[in-house]
Amino acid sequence: MKRKGFTLAELLVVFVVSAIILTYGYNSFKKWREAVSIEGDVQRIYTLLQKERMKAFTNKLTVVITCSDKTLTVEEDDGSGTPKTLTLELENNFKVDNSYHKIKINEKGLFSITGTIVYDGSYSSSPAYDCVVVSRNRIRMERCL
Repeated sequence: MKRKGFTLAELLVVFVVSAIILTYGYNSFKKWREAVSIEGDVQRIYTLLQKERMKAFTNKLTVVITCSDKTLTVEEDDGSGTPKTLTLELENNFKVDNSYHKIKINEKGLFSITGTIVYDGSYSSSPAYDCVVVSRNRIRMERCL
């Protein structure tokens, strides 16, 4: 009489091979997710800096940007004495890398204090860019680490 089905050894081989494939797949997914998260934060910072630069120019404001941990803070001062503060929450830790620990935009839309807002952490992935570099009249996303 011929029996149909799988032996215990065949099932174990299938489970072991499946576990190995899932382990590699999970690690790849984790690295990809980490890279996408860092790149997304960099794009959000870049967009915010562009908006604030334009707002400073059109409304004749002075803007001070600070960043620590997962929070980017924007302080808009129109000269009235009470600055308006905006906060952007990020998924990852970033910091302003210059001697002032802040970036400043004057009423002409130029950066009077420049620097780099850079990812502040370790990662196993390889994001396309992990920092925003600010010069006097230009903002760009780069790979700093």
